[in-house]
Amino acid sequence: MATSSYSFREVLVTYGAVKIQGFAEGDCVTIETPENITMSVGEDGRFVNNLRRQGPSTVGLRLMADSPSIGHLSAQANLQAKGLNRGGLPLKIVHIGTGETWVMAQGFVPKQADVTFSGEVGVREWQVVGKLEGQQVGKLI
Repeated sequence: MATSSYSFREVLVTYGAVKIQGFAEGDCVTIETPENITMSVGEDGRFVNNLRRQGPSTVGLRLMADSPSIGHLSAQANLQAKGLNRGGLPLKIVHIGTGETWVMAQGFVPKQADVTFSGEVGVREWQVVGKLEGQQVGKLI
C-alpha cells in the first residue's frame, strides 16, 4: 500500500514578484470561489445545471505579525485605497507535491489587515480579491 505525506512547506504563494512568507498556524491559505448554481428542468424531464460566477474570488492569507511579507501587502492596500493600483498584481498558489496551481492574473488587496496586540505574536489576516483564471490539477512538468 502506497503512503503519502503532506507538508505546508510544499505550498508556494507569490503576489507580484514577492514570495509570501511567515504564515501563521492553522488555515493559513484559503481560496473562496463563489458560484451560483441553478437547475433548469425541461418539459421532457431533462435536468441541466447552470453555473454562473458571482463576483470575485477571495484568497485569504493568514500571516504572523512579524512576517516579512506584511510590508508588501500593506503597500498594495495603500495603493488600492488611493486609487493608484488599477492593474493589480498576479497571485499564484502552487502545491509543489501535487502540482495543484491557482492563478489570479489581477489580484487586489482591498484593505489593511486588522491588528491586535497580545502577549504572543499576533496574526494578520489579509485578503487578495480578483478573478481566478483557473486551477490546474496534476504534476507540473
